[in-house]
Amino acid sequence: MKSILITLRAAVDLALLSIGLPLLNRILVQRYEHNAYFKDLLISRLSVAFFALGCLAIAFAPAVPLVALGIVIFALGSGFPPAARSLATSFVRQDETGLLYTALALAQTIGGLLAGPVLAFSFEWSVNHLGPEWTGIPFAIVGGLFACGFFALSFVRL
Repeated sequence: MKSILITLRAAVDLALLSIGLPLLNRILVQRYEHNAYFKDLLISRLSVAFFALGCLAIAFAPAVPLVALGIVIFALGSGFPPAARSLATSFVRQDETGLLYTALALAQTIGGLLAGPVLAFSFEWSVNHLGPEWTGIPFAIVGGLFACGFFALSFVRL
């Protein structure tokens, strides 16, 4: 069953990145041609909202089909990294772009190093202290963090 869910996410990622995002990008560029960075902000906001909703759907899903729906919703957020990088690039001078990308890669690496142990601890704590029906706690934590990211992006003005 796990391999089917991984394949489902990969299929949604493929469709989104090869068809969905280019189509959405084209529509937004035509509609907001005077402000090209607005499309990156909009895609970033939508993507991080999908990440948050997908994590929360997975966290509180009582059955496997609803977990699959949560995975599909989560996968719709796959446009966030490139859109956020493009948006962040608009806030720095052209000669500082390399420094920005280095800082983003460093932050992503540190986040990856911290995420594994924190999520493993939260899973272990939820199973041992709350019971096996609370195995979705790590997804709820990640969903909350994505919701904070969405909240932060709501204050970005161009």
